[in-house]
Amino acid sequence: MRKKILLRMIGIMLLLAFTPVFSSCGVQQPAKGDISPIEPVVPGLENGGVYAVKGRFSVRSGSVQILALSVTSDGTMAVVGTSSRSLYFLGEGGGLIWEKNLTSDFSQAVIDPEGRYLAIGTVGGKLLVVKPNEPQSAKEYYFDAPVGILAVSPDGERILVGLTPEEQTAEDALLLLDRQGNILWQKNFAELLDARIVGDDNPIFVYRRKGGDSIISAYSAEGENLWDLQQHEQMAVDGSGKILVCVQGNEVVRYNQNATMLGSYAIAGTVSRVIMAETGAFYGVLVTDEATRNQDLLYFDADGNKLWSKRLPNSSDVLLSADGLRIVVASWRQYRDDATQIVIYNQWGQQINLLDVAGRAQKMALADRGDTLVLGLEEGSIYYLNIAEEISRQLNQSEQRGMTQYYTPVSFEIPAGESMFTLFFYDSKAERMIPVTRRIKRPQSVLRASIEELVRGPLQGSYLNRTIPKNVEIQVSQTNGIVQLNLPDSLAEMSGSAFLSGVLDSLLLTVSQFPTVRQIEFTVNGERRADFGQEGLNIGEAFTPMRFGKRPGERLVFLPSRSESRYYLRPESISGVTLHDEALVENLVRYILAESSQLFSLELAAARIENEIVYLDFTDSFNKLLANNMAAAARAALLRDALALTILENVPYANIHFTVNGTPPLQPEYFLPWQLTVSRPYFLNLEE
Repeated sequence: MRKKILLRMIGIMLLLAFTPVFSSCGVQQPAKGDISPIEPVVPGLENGGVYAVKGRFSVRSGSVQILALSVTSDGTMAVVGTSSRSLYFLGEGGGLIWEKNLTSDFSQAVIDPEGRYLAIGTVGGKLLVVKPNEPQSAKEYYFDAPVGILAVSPDGERILVGLTPEEQTAEDALLLLDRQGNILWQKNFAELLDARIVGDDNPIFVYRRKGGDSIISAYSAEGENLWDLQQHEQMAVDGSGKILVCVQGNEVVRYNQNATMLGSYAIAGTVSRVIMAETGAFYGVLVTDEATRNQDLLYFDADGNKLWSKRLPNSSDVLLSADGLRIVVASWRQYRDDATQIVIYNQWGQQINLLDVAGRAQKMALADRGDTLVLGLEEGSIYYLNIAEEISRQLNQSEQRGMTQYYTPVSFEIPAGESMFTLFFYDSKAERMIPVTRRIKRPQSVLRASIEELVRGPLQGSYLNRTIPKNVEIQVSQTNGIVQLNLPDSLAEMSGSAFLSGVLDSLLLTVSQFPTVRQIEFTVNGERRADFGQEGLNIGEAFTPMRFGKRPGERLVFLPSRSESRYYLRPESISGVTLHDEALVENLVRYILAESSQLFSLELAAARIENEIVYLDFTDSFNKLLANNMAAAARAALLRDALALTILENVPYANIHFTVNGTPPLQPEYFLPWQLTVSRPYFLNLEE
């Protein structure tokens, strides 16, 4: 058991460190004599870039190990525990606020995400709860075993403590405490490996071992056992507790909060770790090849689609940002002057930063919001590094394209001399129809041109799939509002109801956008037929046009959607909603947030209508959207457009204001305004 405790304390320590010598892959500031070091910079910005080092703190001891490191969500406060039993509380940029000496060695230290208090665990079985502004009045709680696990709930109201006795025969214990240190409940396990408390309702996920079997369990905040997954290993949970990723045999398996399987992915090799972004939008799997001992990082989106994989250097550690848009890989390279290489990738596997650091570090933490990476080093230094994205040549080229590399915001203008119409293609999985707006110089017949462009297919780089095979000729004619689409026999001979339904649906949706169309008929080789294809799809009767597929009596909403690396608005018609005004708006907004929870973890506080302005007021969860980068701006614009167009389609108001706790949200660079006026016509997913 003693060995188990030691591994928990040092098993995730980075083989990294800093000395006063830095280098970077980009432009450097010239050194001034032999005294000032060359520090890493973030290239690609004006005036030669900005320094990567945002701040530094050195502990007062000589050579000392960093045993614990934790930062607040915004990176402005940090707690550091050292092997000299010293506790340091740091402010923004590493400024020392206070320090405190303990009587036992550190095992764990965490800081409440909002910085309201620190929780410190020791090998001697002590738990300290310290308020940042009252360091001398720390509350102390004593247990009969070392504190091996320590976690704080997202709201800061609960503290999860795992005790790991040194005696081989003694059971481990998991306790849930409130902020005042009162024990709410306790569970004993043969061997406790990991535990997390997440979500608004504070569900608790436990990874444990019993009699050689690895088990993952879920408990309510009241201590009720919700379910157990036998013979499952590893564990990664998103911040809401709605998605669990773990390992069963040679498969990485995804579950929802009720332990219902969502999907799996077969792995060649041994999974050493699974990690997940706090939002649940992405997760990573570290896999080791048993023969070569090579380690790969596989990166997936929330739906289980593998986005990319990379070979990692030996002894690498990996962190994900809260939104999963940054992946930090750090490795110690003994063969090159004991240097550490820190590589930052974006969610699509593109390298966006590279820092070479001389020395060896032991801990690192990434702020949930912002660009701050905090490193703890073996000689006792704490460095705050800027890992901003604007550095690789590929990203700079994308930067010129702006937000449209991820998402094209809704447009309300028709360029002079051009026609704009909507085409429908499949997403990357060929599961959903995605509308895109294509513009061409005004043709003689927009109806015929729309069918020709549909057959032409989606643009390269759109991550959309065609619905109709290339070079298929579909004839179109219109008489007295009746459109006739003549399909070739070659299409009818193809099998697969899903494929043929895609052909018909994309044609119907594309043609339905034109107001002069009253009915749509299909023929095959010029003949009317009752059915189409080997599956016998019904085409015997005329179809009524349905804009975006909406039928009479239904509500039209717009859902944020992703196809590989691009975001799109996807219209959907829903029935059974008979509310009005504020109640209707609130109901539709909550529906959109629920349906797009894989992309956004947001909570609407209220919707109200005053002076013909619709106010959408969100909780603090909205601030998670506000990272200062282009990808975050694109996702925010996607949500903004989805809600605004849904409101336009369902209530007679065109002015929409977004607020957070009653006040306007922050307006980071690249972000579109949080106050907007929508109108018709509008053009969504405009091709660039």
